[in-house]
Amino acid sequence: MKLPAAVFKKIVRIQREFLWGGVKGGRKISWVNWKEVCKRRCQGGLGVRDVGK
Repeated sequence: MKLPAAVFKKIVRIQREFLWGGVKGGRKISWVNWKEVCKRRCQGGLGVRDVGK
């Protein structure tokens, strides 16, 4: 079963806001590429699951 696009986008936004913090509407700095964040910990990533895959 596939998630509706709106639900998928909301989940991704929540993940990124949690990781990078910041105030809604404010500018945030992405210190690490999302692909690196989603890598397994044994590969040097943070092990965050990419819900898009």
